[in-house]
Amino acid sequence: METPYQYFQKLFDGGLIDMIVHETNLYSTQTTGKSINTNNTEIKTFNGILVRMGVMQVPAYRDYWSNGCRISSVADHMTMRRFDQLRRCIHFCNNDTLDNADRFAKVRPLLEHIRTNLQTIEQEGEYSIDETMIPYKGAKAGNLRQYVKNKPKKWGFKFFSLAGVSGIIYDFISYCGATTFGDTVLDAEETKLGKSAQFVTVLCKSIHTKPNSRVYFDNFFSSIELITYLKSLSIQSVGTIRRDRLRNCFLMSDKDLTKQGRGAYDYRADNNIGIGMIKWNDNKPVTLVTSCAFMQLVGSVSRYDKQEKKRVPVEAPNIIKANNKHMGWC
Repeated sequence: METPYQYFQKLFDGGLIDMIVHETNLYSTQTTGKSINTNNTEIKTFNGILVRMGVMQVPAYRDYWSNGCRISSVADHMTMRRFDQLRRCIHFCNNDTLDNADRFAKVRPLLEHIRTNLQTIEQEGEYSIDETMIPYKGAKAGNLRQYVKNKPKKWGFKFFSLAGVSGIIYDFISYCGATTFGDTVLDAEETKLGKSAQFVTVLCKSIHTKPNSRVYFDNFFSSIELITYLKSLSIQSVGTIRRDRLRNCFLMSDKDLTKQGRGAYDYRADNNIGIGMIKWNDNKPVTLVTSCAFMQLVGSVSRYDKQEKKRVPVEAPNIIKANNKHMGWC
């Protein structure tokens, strides 16, 4: 794919547009007794207007057609009256056959169609898994609306995404509490790993590049058991890890490591299972677990030194550099 438009077309292909046309006409018939008679071209125009509105915002959406603030790239392609009609009727499913157990049932056909299309994109070999927020501050979503404090957009619908180096998402899971995995079949080992690790194992099933793939994730997901499980699937992985998941792996204490100064590190490796753990002191100690082979190779990272008042090189194992580089694509 060479352009953003080609990427958009990959997701919103003809089959998806056909589905939106059908369900929108059906919904208008069910509610008003008369079809709105939309078609593929009009739905594509409607989508384009929504994208344009997201980029060029005005105080109220009606201002796109107003005399004082008319935006020709919107107003020239659809009247406000027709836009309002489509906005009221746009639909992605048949309300008569909704799965009441699925909290995303209203948009599930849309999500699944996009997921299917994402999985046909050529993949890159290195991935990160993390939470992704779709911004929403409305009051109609109940507890589907989540708050994640470390995200740029803190309020919205929470998804877990598998992304590549380019930032392209290859798969995602919509979070809806206890029913998140729905009919997804988990094997006995996955079940033992726990809920947070299951987001990783399910998303990794969409990876095409095994055994030459590497996945990065943070301490919400990671454990020694998860790294070992992924290794059995020929997937290398790296993740920061919480202290209570170290499983009696005795690394230098935070206090002793801090005394050695910035850039100090300690590591342990189990060559029998091919898993290693490393603790590195930056502003504070951080611990990683990994099945990658380059844990002992050391380079440097650039950090700001308060005393010298400039950025200085700080010694860091290459696995730390790789994790810093590859996290945050989602």
